[in-house]
Amino acid sequence: MAIERVSTGIAGLDAMTEGGFPRGYAISLLGGPGAGKTLFSTQFLMEGVKKGEKGLFVSYEVMRGQMQEEGLRLGWNLEESEKAGQMMFLGLPKFDTEPIGKAIQDMGVRRVVIDSLNVLSDITEKEGGELRTILRNFIIGLKLQNITSVLISEVDSAELTGLTFSKTDFIVDGVILLSTLLREETVIPTIKIVKMRGTRHDRQTRPFEFTPQGIKVHNTQTILKR
Repeated sequence: MAIERVSTGIAGLDAMTEGGFPRGYAISLLGGPGAGKTLFSTQFLMEGVKKGEKGLFVSYEVMRGQMQEEGLRLGWNLEESEKAGQMMFLGLPKFDTEPIGKAIQDMGVRRVVIDSLNVLSDITEKEGGELRTILRNFIIGLKLQNITSVLISEVDSAELTGLTFSKTDFIVDGVILLSTLLREETVIPTIKIVKMRGTRHDRQTRPFEFTPQGIKVHNTQTILKR
């Protein structure tokens, strides 16, 4: 039986994943500050809007107005999409599954972005809690509803080698790393699919660029190691 896949909306990425993310998968998106995590996730949601799939963006860091302004530069009217009920921006002071679940049920959401899981890590560590259990139950709930999700985590150093993955990366279905390389004083944004269950995915680190239409991955170009 063929796996149903959803287009990511990221130019050049679907070809690296046999046509997109498997529907209902939870994808961990890792990267340092300015790596393109929020842009990547917004493209993912807007691709859903184009295909009639409602999206939910849950944020503990990014403000609605900031997202709307950045979206307009790329030709996305996020405010109109939200007014039309095609997507929703949900700003929360802390991780709380109740309002997230309510928004999903009320709207019939098919795609979810959480920005970011770092706030959850901070909370559970202070309480001596169980991040793995909390997140596992949340992910299972999304998967039972066949909702495809992107879960953002900010890492201190997104190096291509020597990256230590957190506990959360072992309970998701896919892990994607956004990073940068310095070549002759030029900063090159890169993407690597570290893990993607049920998929013969590209395992090479590929360069990408920030274009007026969003992120574009150059999936045939190779990053040469020094």
